[in-house]
Amino acid sequence: MTGAGLAVRTALAMLLVVSGFASVVPGCLPQPAEAMWQRKAVTEDGAFTVWWRVAGERDALPDSDPFDLEVRIDDANGAPADVLLELDAEMPHHGHGMNVRPVVERVGPGRFIVKGVLLHMSGRWELAFDLGDPDGVQWRRAQCTVEAP
Repeated sequence: MTGAGLAVRTALAMLLVVSGFASVVPGCLPQPAEAMWQRKAVTEDGAFTVWWRVAGERDALPDSDPFDLEVRIDDANGAPADVLLELDAEMPHHGHGMNVRPVVERVGPGRFIVKGVLLHMSGRWELAFDLGDPDGVQWRRAQCTVEAP
């Protein structure tokens, strides 16, 4: 779709919402959900994909302030994964990790909020999403690198 076509579709969708006709023509509105899950990490064995975003409207890493992460974990078939979650982060070039221990809260099947993440220095951080089976016996890790402001 061209830029002009997208602009026309967006304007039409906004007009439908304002006028109250959006429920009559649901295909005209942008579909939510998937666009917000752009950052991901995959376990070494490929069994799980961890999708994550900074909670809130901005979805940007804050500058040395605590923040929360929204996390979605899918199994290899794309279904919500029945796993335990722990999160850690470290700066490998500095030899240290976070000064806090975030709190993980399950909010639905394969969905979590990780509260109180703090990347207290600017630079490269490695996020480690540790996933455990429901009994906590077998653990897998999914990692990704981020650049904190």
